[in-house]
Order: sequence, then structure tokens, then C-alpha cells
Amino acid sequence: MPKQLHEIEKQKKKVFKEKSNQSPIPYLKYPIGSIFYESFSDHKFIYLYNRKGKSYGCYVNEDDEIELMIRKLDLEYAKQTYEICSDDELKDIMEGIVTNDENKRILHQLKQQLKS
Repeated sequence: MPKQLHEIEKQKKKVFKEKSNQSPIPYLKYPIGSIFYESFSDHKFIYLYNRKGKSYGCYVNEDDEIELMIRKLDLEYAKQTYEICSDDELKDIMEGIVTNDENKRILHQLKQQLKS
């Protein structure tokens, strides 16, 4: 009996370790493409998703050009404009930021969430 208990505990630890190694799934706190700004700095952000409690998206520079890199966004002091990028703009952003496998995986998950 003790040997069986030992095997069960061993399997539990193995499953727990496998689950803890999995990447957390992105989720949406705001609609994808929501535009935020900081009134004290005139920074604009385009929201894409949340993951592990952090918001991610793209910066918009002073010339209103979207920087096609996913970055952590500090939305604590940002205000939502209640504007959302058009579907075409959002498609261009998503196609532009696909530069590595991690971005491809995240974008695939986001597209699946949009379909549901």
C-alpha cells in the first residue's frame, strides 16, 4: 500500500509540474483595438489582450503611426477613448506584429476567442 501511495504522489507532482509549465492563455479585459491615451503625456495605445494580469498592445507615435510591436501597457493612468480601431486597421496591426512564434501563438488564440 505505501508503494502505491508513493506512486500516486509521484504522478500528482508530475501533472502539477506539467500544468505549471504551460503558458497562461490571453484574455480580454477590453474590446480588442480599444484606444487609450495618457492626458499628461499624449501617449496613445491600442489594446490587444491581457495575460497574467498585464495589458498588452501597441504604441501610437506622435505622427499617429502604429508601432507594430507588442508591448506591456500601463493602463493605470490611461483613459479609454471608447474608440475602437476599424476591422481593417486591426487586421493590419495583427499582420504587422507577427514576427516570431510567440506572437503567432498569441494571435491565433486571440482569433479563436474572437470567433466564440
